[in-house]
Amino acid sequence: MRRLGLVLAAVVAFATSAVAEKTKFDLWHGLSGDLAGVVEQVCQRFNTSQADYEIVCTSQGTYDAALQNAIAAYRAKKAPTIVQVFDVGTLDMLLSDAIVPAHQLMAENGYSIDWSDYFASVSDYYADSKGKLSSFPFNSSTAMLYWNTDALAKIGRSEAPQTIEDFAAAMQALKGAGYDCPFAWDYYVWIAVEQFSAIHNLPVATRANGREGLDAELVFNTTRLVDFIKLLKGAYDRGELKIKTAATGQGVVQAFASGACQMMFSSIGDHGTVGKTAGPDLHWDVAPLPVYAGTQRRSSLVGGASLWVLKSHGAGQYKGAAAFFNFLATPEAALFWSTNTGYIPVTKSSFEFMQAQGFYDKPPFKGRERAIASLTASQV
Repeated sequence: MRRLGLVLAAVVAFATSAVAEKTKFDLWHGLSGDLAGVVEQVCQRFNTSQADYEIVCTSQGTYDAALQNAIAAYRAKKAPTIVQVFDVGTLDMLLSDAIVPAHQLMAENGYSIDWSDYFASVSDYYADSKGKLSSFPFNSSTAMLYWNTDALAKIGRSEAPQTIEDFAAAMQALKGAGYDCPFAWDYYVWIAVEQFSAIHNLPVATRANGREGLDAELVFNTTRLVDFIKLLKGAYDRGELKIKTAATGQGVVQAFASGACQMMFSSIGDHGTVGKTAGPDLHWDVAPLPVYAGTQRRSSLVGGASLWVLKSHGAGQYKGAAAFFNFLATPEAALFWSTNTGYIPVTKSSFEFMQAQGFYDKPPFKGRERAIASLTASQV
């Protein structure tokens, strides 16, 4: 009996030691609410998929807080291994000298990644000047036109406006038909400037939009963007466009989902929110952003955020981070992420996998594939 007890004790000690040796590493992110819950599920799925690493995922509340807290922690030598940074913080990270580039991390830890599998409009955004991926795309989206199909049917339209001229006419017709808020707007610079310029192949700045040098000068005020801003201002003056922000008591997504406004420009990432919060009598759809007539549509830009690996960590944490990124890159992980959020897959193989699974045939997700079409408009 004594010998049996010693054997059992040895087994328990070995098991305890194995658990204790699991390498932990941190991920800080800026998502909150339901999305933060989904991130936690993703992290738990990774933890249960293997026995070597444990990722601890912590919400910082907002994108801004995630970036600023990570900067402060890095300076104090207490930074997380991975931090989620929103798209507009990409340049800050590239210039920081505080990162381990994604392509370097994966190569040094034995992973062979087919970088060409990533949609070019996604990978290009997070790549360095040599085209190598510096961070891993995570919650990815692009801007879309959301439209109330019943409301547009009442003004004789069965399709979403494809041109800006038709979009302007639709706003006017909806107002004439008695709708108080034909179009909801939230001063979205990333849509009005970045997305508009991208799909029209217009520069925002010189020097290849700053990629070729930090001495770039802004030129968006010299392009046809000026005409578009004037169009929006005219619609506002006529009551065809209503400002919907937190300050007005109702944001654009809520205004559209409630039926108060009949069209909006917003992220495909809001597709799930609209689907969950819209009343049963609201019939709606999504379409690519309209372009001026005669324009050869170009690919829209990716929005959302990516995951960056920070310097000054041990080899174990970097092995864990690489394993986590490899896990995220699987089609199964992409399907889980898109099912539980409004975000889109970032690789061709994941998109094809989801198509084969019938993902885009299901009513809650139907239409999201148009975001992929928007992101690849000039790449097919």
